[in-house]
Amino acid sequence: MRTQDVVIKETKPLRLDEARRVAAGLAPEHIGAVFLALAPKLIDHLQRAAARPGTLVHYYDEPADDGSVGVHVGYEIGQQPVPPRGGIKIVDLPVVQVASIVHRGGMGDIVRVYEDLLRWIEDSGYRRAGYSRELYHEMEANGPRLTELQMPIAK
Repeated sequence: MRTQDVVIKETKPLRLDEARRVAAGLAPEHIGAVFLALAPKLIDHLQRAAARPGTLVHYYDEPADDGSVGVHVGYEIGQQPVPPRGGIKIVDLPVVQVASIVHRGGMGDIVRVYEDLLRWIEDSGYRRAGYSRELYHEMEANGPRLTELQMPIAK
């Protein structure tokens, strides 16, 4: 990662059709299993509502004492009328200041990108002010191809 790859910005408002499930931990295999279970459920919900899914978004709750973590998966829906149903909610994510970086490629090296971003935040005099959002701007059959990592920050 190069320093010029990180951008400090305010996020745009995001209205999501969202589902949440608890994963055993933050390990990629735990998060991935939840993600794979929730994404098709959301697509089905949006199809039934005759809504078009936008950007796929993924974020986490603060880990519990046992290491488990709430995983949120949602599709941006803008102002489309989508009713909540069966554990799926309509959620408005707040606008926050983030350090953002775009990762091109698969999820195999995403942990390294996160580590580099966290190091950049610390080296630049910021601190983490919440858990990250992942926005999947381009998808392939085997997973994300263009992912934006957004880490909330503060001075």
